[in-house]
Amino acid sequence: MSYKYDLHCHTMEGSACSDFPLRDIVEFYKRHGYQGFCVTDHFTGNSRLPEDTPWAERVNFHYDIYDKTQEAAAKLHLSVFFGMEVSILRDPLRMKSETGTHFLILGLEREWLLANADMFSANPVKDFAKIRAAGGFIIHAHPFNEASWIDYIRLLPRSVDAVEVINGGQSEQSNYLARQYAENYGLPATAGTDLHHKDRSACCGISTSVSCGSVRGLVEEIRQGRAEVFAMTI
Repeated sequence: MSYKYDLHCHTMEGSACSDFPLRDIVEFYKRHGYQGFCVTDHFTGNSRLPEDTPWAERVNFHYDIYDKTQEAAAKLHLSVFFGMEVSILRDPLRMKSETGTHFLILGLEREWLLANADMFSANPVKDFAKIRAAGGFIIHAHPFNEASWIDYIRLLPRSVDAVEVINGGQSEQSNYLARQYAENYGLPATAGTDLHHKDRSACCGISTSVSCGSVRGLVEEIRQGRAEVFAMTI
């Protein structure tokens, strides 16, 4: 038996670019045969929060959304893991002044985040080293995304743990280049639907041969190369 997990989704409650309520997201994953998923709302970038929201309020806001999602998912026997999507900022004082270089971060506890209010305000290489030392797992999300508001493509192969090689919202070319990036640097591959809306025609994720009851277990399957990426039409 294989177990399916999505590593990339955005709730309407947490991400300004999403119109998918968390309770409907839970039902979506249950309907399509997933055993669990990661809530990765925009912590920087398109967060629902104003840019000047105090750090502790921002952390608690996103963790509260996760708690509500977990409560709803438990009724359907789904596992939910806390994550966040962050971006390299042009101006550390403006949470939405970002470059389009995005990362998914898994495995950070609420207490650690509350105690590290300096995150994402300095050199990203230094920030990511600190996060990884604390047990955080960093995935470079859609690394070859191109849009009018993205200045340039930036890769940090020595500062991440994995690369998202299939993103449900990206072109085949973008996903192909991401796979080449992962292979060339010997980085594990992940996949995610990047769920924002109900009109998805495909969903993505990773499959494992064991059930993952914790984010640590999920990350270990990826680290050890035991997770398989997939995309399926729905």
